[in-house]
Amino acid sequence: MKTKTLFASTIALTLIGSAIAFPQSAKASADHCYYHLGTASSGQSVKLDLCTIQRKPNRRVDFTYLLGTEAIDAQANCNINTWITFPERATNRPQSRATADLLKLVCTAPSSNPGIGIGVVFNPPSHIRKSPNGPIICTLKDLTAIALAGGVTNDG
Repeated sequence: MKTKTLFASTIALTLIGSAIAFPQSAKASADHCYYHLGTASSGQSVKLDLCTIQRKPNRRVDFTYLLGTEAIDAQANCNINTWITFPERATNRPQSRATADLLKLVCTAPSSNPGIGIGVVFNPPSHIRKSPNGPIICTLKDLTAIALAGGVTNDG
């Protein structure tokens, strides 16, 4: 599924359903960047740093994640569902739901850019609406990350 960029002009874009948005800006604190994915097969917590996602050619994506308290720099190869960690250059494949979801989000998320919010649909299906209780624009049926070009409003 390709990432969809949704634009908000004078109408506020609101995520309805089971979704959460993370603001992406120079003012955003590091806490807003982390999305907890669950537990790795090793028993350690897995968190994705959404503020580090940078798309590269050939469906590769640079990103950082936390395994327990250790920050790990990595690059996903979305074509073959693997990621390489640095500096050791170890190739990894999902061994748990948390690491499978890590790759799903990394491979669907837009690059992190100031002024762009990233919405994570964590319990699909979720409806995207132009305004609260407004007409449904689309329904997201999979765990995915989307760009919120208008940023995130104070009410989420």
